[in-house]
Amino acid sequence: AKFLNRFSSDAVEYFLPRVKANAADGLLVRLFLGLLALPAAGELRAALGQHEDAMLDLLHPILEHAVHLHVVVMVRTLIRFDGHWLQQHPRTLKALMELWMHDGRAVRMTSEELTQPLHELRETPYLVDCFLRHCEHTPSDVHVLFNMLMVFAEPCSREYAELKKFCRDVTHVSATDAASWPKKRLIIARYLDSWQTLSERVMHNVNILKMLLIPLLECVFRRGAECRAAVVDQELATALVNMILSSHKQGVEAAAA
Repeated sequence: AKFLNRFSSDAVEYFLPRVKANAADGLLVRLFLGLLALPAAGELRAALGQHEDAMLDLLHPILEHAVHLHVVVMVRTLIRFDGHWLQQHPRTLKALMELWMHDGRAVRMTSEELTQPLHELRETPYLVDCFLRHCEHTPSDVHVLFNMLMVFAEPCSREYAELKKFCRDVTHVSATDAASWPKKRLIIARYLDSWQTLSERVMHNVNILKMLLIPLLECVFRRGAECRAAVVDQELATALVNMILSSHKQGVEAAAA
C-alpha cells in the first residue's frame, strides 16, 4: 500500500482497465480491492476518487455484472473512509441508483440457484451498504432512502438489520430538539411529492408507509403541540388528507374495473 500510495494515480490507471479485462478471473482485481481497503491506502483511495469517469465507464449496462460489482465494492470502500463521497459525486450516485432500480437486480437477488455466482449474491447488500452510508451523511436525500426500502418488497433471507435500525432512528422525533423537526417534515413532504409514482410498486409503497411514514406520524403526534405544528403544519396536513382521499378513490375505481 505504501508503494502504491507513492504512485497512486499510475496505480489506479493500471488497475482500472484490468477490472473489465479480468472480470471472470478477478485475482488481480481482488488484490487492488484489498489494498484499497487498507487504512494506510489513503492516497490510493484519493486517486481512485479522481477517476470517476473511468469508474462510470465500468458501470455501463453492456458490461458483465461482475464488473459492476467491482465498482460497487470500490465505491463502498471510498464511502467507508469518506461518508460524503457519494454526495460529492452525484453522477456515481445516479449510476448506482440506476443499477439498483433495474429489474434484473431483483431477479438476481431472489434467484435460488445453488450455482448462482457470488457477485450476484453480494450485489444488493453492497448497494444497500453504499446507500445507507450516503443517507447517514446526507439525510436530505430522502428519495435514496425511499428507493432502498424496495429491498423489503423482494423475497430474501437477509434481515438488513442496520437499515431497519436506521429507519427507526429516522422516525424518532425528539420533543426538545427543535432543530431536527424540519428534517422530519422533509421526509413527509418528499413522500407526498412522489407517492403516486411510488404507488405503482404496491409492496414498495407499503414498506415506506410501514417503516417510515406511519411510525414518524405516530411519533410526531405523541409530542407537544409545538412539535406537531412544526412537522405537520396546515399545508402538510391538507396534502395528507388529499392523498388519503385520492388513494381511496383510486382503490374504489380499481375494484369496480
